[in-house]
Amino acid sequence: MEAAKMIALLDKLNSVHQELISLGQRKTEAVKKGEMMILNALLKEEDIHTKKLQQIDAERTMHFGSRTLSDIMASCASADQERLSELQQEIQLNYETLKQVNELNQQLLHQSLQVVNLTLDMMMPEAEPVNYTKPQMKGYGTAGTSLFDSKA
Repeated sequence: MEAAKMIALLDKLNSVHQELISLGQRKTEAVKKGEMMILNALLKEEDIHTKKLQQIDAERTMHFGSRTLSDIMASCASADQERLSELQQEIQLNYETLKQVNELNQQLLHQSLQVVNLTLDMMMPEAEPVNYTKPQMKGYGTAGTSLFDSKA
């Protein structure tokens, strides 16, 4: 009973991770092509999937509390242990893939932002002040004030 419920939860989790990987890859293409409307739609869709992950985790916590997958596997039949182990490996692999896709997207967005900033700097360079400005005084005190009193 416990194993079947955990297998179902891990299947859902794995499925959502695969959908997130697909979304991440679509986001990569949208960023490369500069399609901001598509990127915004993908971000909204990603938000929905993130909420699904939270629901799955809440369901897992409700059914199993603080018990770990290892605890549950120890009390299962060998066939269930094998299936749980397979799912665990698939989820770990999907998690790493998702992490790599997200890191690539972050790098692409950072580079895009740098290009935008460079373009803006080229279009609107900072102008030198037109008015004369008095050079800043260095050292102690203000202009005309000495560190010691020479009349003493």
